[in-house]
This record gives sequence, C-alpha cells and structure tokens, in this order.
Amino acid sequence: MISVTERDYITKGVERSIRADGRSRLDFRDLHLETGMITQASGSCRVTLEGGTDVLVGVKVEVGNIEPDAETGEEDSEVPLRDPEDLNNGTAMFKDRDRGRIVCNVECSPSATRIFDPRDVENMCNEYGQLMNRVLNGSHGGVDLKALCIIPGSTCWILNIDALVLDYGGSLLDNIFLATRGALQNTRIPRATVEQSDGRVEFEIADEETEIVRGWEDVPVAVSMSKIGHRHIVDATPLEELCSSARLTVAVNRRGNLCALQKGGQGGIEPSLLAEMVQTAKQLGQTLLKKQDVLLEQEGKRIATGVDPRGAKVAVLGAAGGIGQPLSLLLKLNPHIDRLSLYDIVNTPGVAADISHINTNSVVTGHKGPEQLGEALRDAQVIVIPAGVPRKPGMTRDDLFNTNAGIVKNLAEAAAKHAPKAHMLIIANPVNSTVPIVAEVFKKAGVFDPKRLFGVTTLDVVRASTFVGQTKSTNPENINVHVIGGHSGVTIMPLLSQTGTKFTQEEIEKLTHRIQFGGDEVVKAKDGTGSATLSMAQAGARFTDSLLRALSGEKGIVEPTYVKSHIAEKDGVEYFSTNVELGTNGVSKIHDIGPMSDYEKKLYEAAVPELRNNIKKGVEFVNKA
Repeated sequence: MISVTERDYITKGVERSIRADGRSRLDFRDLHLETGMITQASGSCRVTLEGGTDVLVGVKVEVGNIEPDAETGEEDSEVPLRDPEDLNNGTAMFKDRDRGRIVCNVECSPSATRIFDPRDVENMCNEYGQLMNRVLNGSHGGVDLKALCIIPGSTCWILNIDALVLDYGGSLLDNIFLATRGALQNTRIPRATVEQSDGRVEFEIADEETEIVRGWEDVPVAVSMSKIGHRHIVDATPLEELCSSARLTVAVNRRGNLCALQKGGQGGIEPSLLAEMVQTAKQLGQTLLKKQDVLLEQEGKRIATGVDPRGAKVAVLGAAGGIGQPLSLLLKLNPHIDRLSLYDIVNTPGVAADISHINTNSVVTGHKGPEQLGEALRDAQVIVIPAGVPRKPGMTRDDLFNTNAGIVKNLAEAAAKHAPKAHMLIIANPVNSTVPIVAEVFKKAGVFDPKRLFGVTTLDVVRASTFVGQTKSTNPENINVHVIGGHSGVTIMPLLSQTGTKFTQEEIEKLTHRIQFGGDEVVKAKDGTGSATLSMAQAGARFTDSLLRALSGEKGIVEPTYVKSHIAEKDGVEYFSTNVELGTNGVSKIHDIGPMSDYEKKLYEAAVPELRNNIKKGVEFVNKA
C-alpha cells in the first residue's frame, strides 16, 4: 500500500524528472554482477541492483529428446511478451526437429517478497517463467538452438534455467533477463561426438572438453518503463511501481533490434508516448548491454587471476566506533587498498567524508544502517569487524558476550549473503567466541572456508614486544614474542622462553600477567570511558596490511592469528592462535607451538578449559533453538 501523500510526491517528482533516490527519470541504479557462484551448475550469475533487487540464475545442461511438432495453445490472459516473428507464423517455438531447447523456471525466496500475497508471488513466478521461455526459444532469443542439437530428430541439449529472486527492490523482470544473459555467458556445454556404426547413430560426451553457449551475446535484455502521470521512468522502485498506471517492457538485443514487447497494468499508453517509450528502451538497452559486457569481462579476469581488476576492496563494519575510526584512517593510508567501504549504524557518511579528503588513491564510501549493509559488503575481498560495545571497568571480554555476539552474528549473516568469499578479520570481542560465531553462521549458509576466517590477536604480540622492551630497556621493534592461545585473560600465553632473552622468574610472571591483562590498564586509565581503541586499530591495520600483501602474492608473511587449527585439537580446542603463514588463499600454513618451559606448560593447562568454554559458548549461541 502507498499513501496519497507518497503517491502525490512521487508523481510530481517524476513530472520534474526528480526521483526520491536522486536519480533522473531515465537513470538506472548501479549494477553489480558475479558469475560462477553455483559450483554444481553448468553456469550461474548473480545480479544485484544497489539497494534493490537481487537475482541468482543457474543453468543446468542435460541431454534430452527433441520434442515433436506442436501447435500453439491458448493465449495467456494477460498480454504476453511476444517475439514479433512468432506472432506472425502462429506456430509453436519447437517446430523444427534439429534444435535443442531452453526451459525456464522462476522462484522467489519468501523473505524477498514479503510485500506480496503468496498467491500473487506464485502467479508472478509462473508468468515470468513463461515469458522467459517464449523469448529465449523464439527467433530473437539469441541462443543458437540448432547448435544444441546432438542427433537431428532425436537428441539435443536442454538448458534448464532456474532464476531465484533473493531480494525484491523493483525492476524484477529486467534483472532476471540480465542475470540469465550473464549465466548463459558463464555456461559451458560438454562436447558431444556423434558416430555412425552398423546403421546406428550414437554419441559420446567428453566432460573434460566444453563449449560456450553459442549466441549468448545476442540474448536480449529487458527494459521496463513505468508510466507515472504523463511521463515514464525506467528501473522503478517498489513504491514507484505502485504509482504506475501502466508498464511497458521492451526486449532489445545488442544490435538494437526490438525483440519482444509486453504491456502490463490497467492504464493505457497513448500512441505518441508508446513510440517514445520504445525508442527510449532501444537506446537504454544498448547502454545496459555494454555495461553488462564490461562487468562480465572484469568478472572473467577476476576468476582467471583471482584478483579483482578494480583492486582490493576492504570493508570495515563498525567504522564509526572507537576502534573503527582510527582503523579506517590507517587503512586509508594503505597503498594496497583501492576501495575502502565504511559501515556503521550511525555517523558513517561523516566519517567517510572526513577520511576521503586524505590524499591517497583509495576511494572511500560510507554506508549507514542495515538497508545499506549489503552494498557496503558487496565485492569486498577483506571484511574487518571491530563493531561492538567497549569494555568498562571490571568487565572482562567474556562479559561482553551477550551484546557483541548478536552484533557479530547479524554482520556475519550479511557477509555470508553478500560477500561469501571474503576474508573475515574479527576484532569484536570476545574474539575467542566471536570467531566461532562467524564460522557457524558461514557453515549454515554453506560458504565456510576455514582459510578465510581470522581472529585478530595482533595486539597481544604488540603489547608483549612493548612490555618486554620496557623491562629490558631495548627497542620493542626488535623484539618478537610468540603469543599463543586466545585473546582474553589466561588464554593469552606469551612464550617468553622463545625470545632468546633471559628473564628472572619474577620478570616472567609480571610480564605474563601484564600481557594477559594489558587491556585493563587502558580501561582504568580512561576512567571507564573507553578501552584500548587506538592500539587495537594499529594492530588491526597491521594484520590487514599483512593479509593484503599475502593475497597479492608476497611470500614469507607470518602473523599470529586465532584460526581453526589442529594445534590443540587433542585437547578439544578447535580454534587456537599461533603464528600463521599467510598466502594467496588466506591461511597457508599453521606453525607449531614450539618448545615451552615448565611455566608455559602450566599456562597452557590453565588456558585450555577456558578456551573450550569460550568456543562452545559461541557455537551454541548460533545453533540454539
């Protein structure tokens, strides 16, 4: 439903070529594309409009029988999306016996269509599926159906195209066409070899040899225009669609040919406006096709090289907080970052504007509120999560669990949806529990890769070097302390025996305690108004830089980090921090603990039950009923 005031506001704005989201009448929203997401499919493509519709299309290739000739059945109750030549010949799309076919199906995720009645959703999916079948199997569908024939009159390839609507933000049919074209570009068909023997015709399939879908380039895109008042717009939002009296969808191919038309809505379209809308669709369709081809080329390079041609994108979730702001500042100075995406529930646009004035080459964008979280995450190679509430006097990291666990879980769910292949860097405390939370969320989404999940424990090493340097009156930059275990209290285990420096037992005990509870010094010094934000930001920036350099191919980079590890599995500890060698896929090698003194072995014995409980708490938080 839409109020009279909203309708009037939108209608008057369209008359002046002004829309609520700042676009003009004929502007499309930004388009994002990713291919190869469904590993079991022959091809797939996901297309997302900024702040709007999200569609995933998969193509499955199978061998089938060529259908017999058939006459057209009854016409649809609504004006169908027709191929002009099909209207003239009056025969079915499968009149020839030497071609394959395409079978389309459209489904909507229940969460994507909450604004619709379930019956309307089913009818819409059926209608769109029929429309796609008509267009793609028609004479202007683009795909060379004859190239899908294996044995004339008998056997052919069938392209099963399944479109799933993940989110609805208007302009749905246009997005389905775009995602379908992208999926067909990404589809590979096994090579079929036909042989004749003793009067029999047989064929063999070579799965290791594949071919592209011939003619995918000529698959049309759809441009839907909504009539509002006396003018028309493209790429309508849901509210704009409610204000529309009529809709015209025009399918256009790369040659500028008009491939199909559909009229929708109860209102009429004047002949002069109809001609204007068709001309608009032909022009904008060409622009849309060129833009998609550029995106498909970039996606092909990303898949081939493992490197995004636009450069590294790093997203900071919680960017307006005490850690987030200085962390974002430090990341803006990092030469390995081309795009810096800042997200928080408040104040992020201001933080982004401020940081963007720094004269480095990275582009900064600010995103505020849950509705902009997906855009902040999309295409990110690295996601850093400092979000959460700070510690207060007397509060341990474990005390933070109930609040921060929910925050991290929600952010992880969004990351699993919008950036499932990103490397996740968890700063939000308590890290011993929040890392397992992210892992469980990713497991539920079917996208968990243990090589891409890191608990940032760098600050423990930074503190250890500093405190040892102060104790021994030496430069802390030259001191390397191996800190293992976790990231809170007794789970932090500095292995001072491995430094090569001699300590008294008193020094060892004092240093160990200070390293384990160094955060308390900062909390008390700030009189309870904050925690270790600046030093944590520096540690987070250091680890992010190390990971980015490793992802780009630099060798020999080792950092301490809390990851899924075999090191303490025998003691029932699934996640553990040790030195980890980073590589192009994230975790490359998990280093062993090395020799420990008797004192350090006691630290390990004290840490293990605490770690087990912390990890269990995180796992149960996600999996609880």
